[in-house]
Amino acid sequence: MDTEPLACAVWMVTYNHEHFIAKAIESVLSQKTKYSFRIYLGEDRSTDNTARICENFASRFPDKIVLVKSEMNMGAKANGIRTYNACFASGAKYMALLEGDDFWNDINKLERQLNFLESNPDYSVCFHAVHRLDEKSGIRMLSERNPSPKDETYSITDLAAGNFIYTSSVVYRNNVFKKLPERFSADTAVCDYVLHMLNAYHGKIKYFAEPMATYRLHGGGIWSTAPKVQRLYDWIGVMDLLIQEFKNDISITEILKSQRQGSINAAAKIIYSSNRTDEIEKFVARGEEYRNAFYDKSNRVIASEKPVRKNIFKRLIGKIRGK
Repeated sequence: MDTEPLACAVWMVTYNHEHFIAKAIESVLSQKTKYSFRIYLGEDRSTDNTARICENFASRFPDKIVLVKSEMNMGAKANGIRTYNACFASGAKYMALLEGDDFWNDINKLERQLNFLESNPDYSVCFHAVHRLDEKSGIRMLSERNPSPKDETYSITDLAAGNFIYTSSVVYRNNVFKKLPERFSADTAVCDYVLHMLNAYHGKIKYFAEPMATYRLHGGGIWSTAPKVQRLYDWIGVMDLLIQEFKNDISITEILKSQRQGSINAAAKIIYSSNRTDEIEKFVARGEEYRNAFYDKSNRVIASEKPVRKNIFKRLIGKIRGK
């Protein structure tokens, strides 16, 4: 491997991405940049040909790819975290993220982002717009989550209100915080948002409106295919971790608490509409905030419900309240 100091560690994780992983790797290897970079590729013992493809690339490009293999399947969170740790330990000045089913579509992406961070030490995060590709329809378009049609500067308080950074778009300064939160591995379903926040606490956030990566929507995506309520529960868990992590900064925690409550309210709406008493009972058993959100939703809607449904909910609420 090269003896020069590593400029950028590229975090990449993959599991059963045989149809996508080659394009992801090639999109990094094709970068035209004066900065040195290396891919830290976490392969989690896939059951398809993903591992073979990764091994082939690693043997062909040993100076550019470090293959982080599993002896047994670890799961997405554990695989992601050990690959983060490999990037942290690499000594690289910067870290870029790319999941194995997405790809970069601009060969100058790293050059542009690293140039910016090199020239602007008061910024700790740099990201850009992305395209969204629906694998089923083949339609590719600008993502609705891109925050602006023009270049912008954001702050951590903007980010605390909601995640607008796609994983495949971001570059951080590496090792600006000492360690990951203790609950990170156990409780964090959406690891990248936590990293966005931890890094943004140390500087400003730069956004480029030019789309330089593509996010795939497909049937194998772990997050995109999870049930909506479960995604909300996972997101609330992320909020709990961040609220604890930033507990000494009231302005940030208040914004995070507001985002958390919004997720609880959204889950209450879905649970109420499900008409499943078992799911409703589990929801309100999660705590007072959940009970209040459900009661508020039911009380506002119940007056317009049909009599049979209205009686079901009245009996259920009475049962939960012990009446």
